[in-house]
Amino acid sequence: MVSIDVTDVPFWQAMRTLNKQTEWGMETMGGDGNLTRLRQTLDAELVARGYPPPLESSNWYPSVEDFAAVYEAAGFTEVDARLIERPTPMPNGIGQWVTTFRRGWLDRAGVPKDERAEIGEAVAETVGTNNADYVRLRFIMRKPN
Repeated sequence: MVSIDVTDVPFWQAMRTLNKQTEWGMETMGGDGNLTRLRQTLDAELVARGYPPPLESSNWYPSVEDFAAVYEAAGFTEVDARLIERPTPMPNGIGQWVTTFRRGWLDRAGVPKDERAEIGEAVAETVGTNNADYVRLRFIMRKPN
């Protein structure tokens, strides 16, 4: 089994190497716990302002067990998945992160555009850091035959 730290090589190079070994692996998605503090703080701020947060998210942040179950059911084998906590500085701040990366969430909650920056800043103040609480799911698995 070949192991590649895909954070150190270009994506295409890692995939080409893995494909030659009939394996597939990468770290490209959030895992269980990804952005929990930011998402919960945003939802609390929406409720405090009278906006109901959407009930369902289009994001999937699976546990290791849920991730493995889905890919094993699809025929992948030897699924090795791990959650990696990776607090990440947001160079433009948490408020900007809210208005940029949670725009669809704010749309679905019915927040007018002219209130979004203020909500983003309120979330940033509550969180108290410019670090996003990223949790990455790193995995490697064999391709189905």
